[in-house]
Amino acid sequence: QGKHPADGLDARMAGARYGALTYPAEDVAKSSVFAAYCAHGLCTILLSPSNRTRDGLVANRHYAFGFEALDDVGINPARIGREARSWYEPHRLSAHQAALRQLAAQTAQARRGALPSVAKPPMHGVGSPP
Repeated sequence: QGKHPADGLDARMAGARYGALTYPAEDVAKSSVFAAYCAHGLCTILLSPSNRTRDGLVANRHYAFGFEALDDVGINPARIGREARSWYEPHRLSAHQAALRQLAAQTAQARRGALPSVAKPPMHGVGSPP
């Protein structure tokens, strides 16, 4: 339906089942449109010359590879939407923010010497008891 204003887009996506996307399959994990479709649990119909992806994405599991994939009786668009959302969860911005906050806190503690030191295991040389 073309371009939509940001206001109300979330509601429109929440009511949708599919989203079509023309994007190189090998880079689709970097697409903000694909991320939005995944976040809303939509079945993305990926229009790409290749279905070779990275980042753990699998054709007809995390996205439908072309419109003809929807003709396959083994393809379940609702399941694809759920699988895509599950794949997306650790990629959400909030997940990255939480990981960065935790890393920053650990770094600050280490700089203050608040983290316990890790004892090195004893080294056993030749002829020494284990």
